[in-house]
Amino acid sequence: MIVVLVWHGPPATKKTSQVIGRRGSRAFILPSRAYQQAAKTAIPEIATQYPHPTSLDRDGADRLRLVNVRARFYLGARQRPDLSGLLEACGDLLQASGALANDYSIASWDGSRRFRDRDNPRTEVEITPHTED
Repeated sequence: MIVVLVWHGPPATKKTSQVIGRRGSRAFILPSRAYQQAAKTAIPEIATQYPHPTSLDRDGADRLRLVNVRARFYLGARQRPDLSGLLEACGDLLQASGALANDYSIASWDGSRRFRDRDNPRTEVEITPHTED
């Protein structure tokens, strides 16, 4: 089974421009503001495209199953994030939306790339079951 998910808006990384938050006297690090904004729109978009009660990386007995993910990031005009940061953020969004139970189940990111699309920044993800070679 191949599942294709698309969410719109500029792709963002979590660790570029992190924000220090405070709760009382305790300080903690939050993801970048760009990632927080992207997550607000992406998580509901992903959840509506994959509304199934079980995640793609679980089998019928609720065991973790490995998956392959191919992500294509279409960046806006001035964006220059690194691919590894985009992949990390993508895995976290897939987990937060419920499409994956755990981003640990991603066996490979083969075919993932960055592209430029000034008019329509977005992320396209294809998830397939992992087969042992």
